[in-house]
Amino acid sequence: MTPLFQSAENVSHDRLDLYNLVTLHPHATFYFRYEGFDLPELLIAKNDVLVIDRSVSPKIGSIVLVNLDGEFVIQKFSQQEDQEVWGVVCHVVHKLI
Repeated sequence: MTPLFQSAENVSHDRLDLYNLVTLHPHATFYFRYEGFDLPELLIAKNDVLVIDRSVSPKIGSIVLVNLDGEFVIQKFSQQEDQEVWGVVCHVVHKLI
């Protein structure tokens, strides 16, 4: 059975840079704090930080930030013509405690 944690001797000493891990296109990426209701079906909760890339083309089922009548809404992409997609959610950062 694989242990749920690694011993200290197996942990890399290289420092991780969260910006480099989640940013694919720096000039097209922005961060958005989600302040709406929890969206458990999208694995997004209130106060999560969404990493949104405007250069990524959405595919059906992608989680996207949409401008609907001046309001930003998070939803799954469905190719509706009235959707003004601002970007694709590539990562979600949220607290576990």
